[in-house]
Formats: sequence, C-alpha cells, structure tokens
Amino acid sequence: PTPVEPSVAKVEPPTVARKLPQTVAEAMTLGKKNFDQNFFDRAAENYTQALALDPSNAEAYDRRGACSFNGGKFKESLSDFDQAIRLDPKNAEFWSHR
Repeated sequence: PTPVEPSVAKVEPPTVARKLPQTVAEAMTLGKKNFDQNFFDRAAENYTQALALDPSNAEAYDRRGACSFNGGKFKESLSDFDQAIRLDPKNAEFWSHR
C-alpha cells in the first residue's frame, strides 16, 4: 500500500476557556493574530467582540468581512464590507475589499 500524505489543513486547537477582550484594541489584536494563523472563525469572533464594545468601528467590520470571505462565507462578508463603507466611505481600502 502507498503511504497517505499527511493532511496540511489547518486544524484549530481545542477550545479552552478564554478571557474575553476588555478593550477594542485587545479584541482587534487577537483577531489579527487569529486571522494570520488562518483561524477565520475565531478571528471573526474577536472582531464581533470589538464591535460589541464599539459598534461604530469600521475597521472591525472590514476585518470581520475578510474573515467571512476567506472562510468561504461570501454573502456574509458583503454585509460587513458594506457596513465598513457606510461608516467610513472615504476609506479606499474598504472599497477595494467590496
């Protein structure tokens, strides 16, 4: 029999009790760390936590949209990209993600 190639898929570590971020900056930093490790669902949760603390944070909507997009949730990503644009219509980067 031929050996089977080991999977290269990114497997999330087991969920452990985590302290919720207390500030927007902390939530955004955690989101970026998780996003950079391709843990898109976990990063989206971090950006949702940032939005709970500051619902007018356009960058958090944009980044959460990127998590959804990279996770294959294209329709979901559009609503976050659109909200980021509504909050900061002059931000060219947000338009480029849309």
